[in-house]
Amino acid sequence: MTQSSNLKNTAATLPVQNVNAKWLNLRDEPLVKPSTLITSLPFGQPVEVLGPSTRQGWVEVRTTLNGVQVRGHVAAAYLRDPLSEQIEAAVAIAAAEWERFGRGRGREHVAPFAGYVGEYWAEIGYTYTGADRNVPWSAAFISFVFSRAGYTGMRFAAAHARYINEAIVARETGDTSRDFHGYRLSERRPQIGDLIARRRTSAAIDYDYAAQHDAFKSHTDMVIAVGNGYVDAIGGNLAHSVRTQRYRTDAAGYLDADGGRVFALLANRR
Repeated sequence: MTQSSNLKNTAATLPVQNVNAKWLNLRDEPLVKPSTLITSLPFGQPVEVLGPSTRQGWVEVRTTLNGVQVRGHVAAAYLRDPLSEQIEAAVAIAAAEWERFGRGRGREHVAPFAGYVGEYWAEIGYTYTGADRNVPWSAAFISFVFSRAGYTGMRFAAAHARYINEAIVARETGDTSRDFHGYRLSERRPQIGDLIARRRTSAAIDYDYAAQHDAFKSHTDMVIAVGNGYVDAIGGNLAHSVRTQRYRTDAAGYLDADGGRVFALLANRR
């Protein structure tokens, strides 16, 4: 993570940064103790940087959360520069769904969460809900996020393999009309908005297999924060909820293959 290099408050405009962590605690003074906590800001939350705090490494910020303007202090190391409008839209939509699921505590088969799963399916033309517990909905969640964010060059589908294959083929054929291009883990460092592809079977699914097939058991999560030695990502149907999980990266920032379970990175081109 990188500390913001532009913390100067000007009369004309304030620098905007985004939260580069699963969540970031906002405090009424730059001090980590229970009594200073105001609230926690979700990943991707935009904040206006008002200036440096009295304690080194902290900045004072202002933001609007759930319709209410809040102001306080955060650790500057967990902020990042804004990305493209469409990537930030996808991150914001995913964060909103994470919040709707109680940050991973809600369960797919009970109200109101089953209805949220139904929204994901409806986005791609299906009538399932979370009550259909034998129907995996993780690809529907990813499709929902990017469809709502305005992506038009992605094969929205009920199975991750469809758009994993599409991204790899698009990259290898030079198809620039697609929103994602697929890479081997050694070819690209994960960035916010990318999709991490992993197999969901003991079968030997790898990059080369995915380049030739669009039907295999798999899963993808969207990268939401990049740290030192890890990335945090979000996905659907994780322990029957919308949850975040952490993936390891090596010293150079490339994804760890996790014993061959992680096999491709789909680069967000927007």
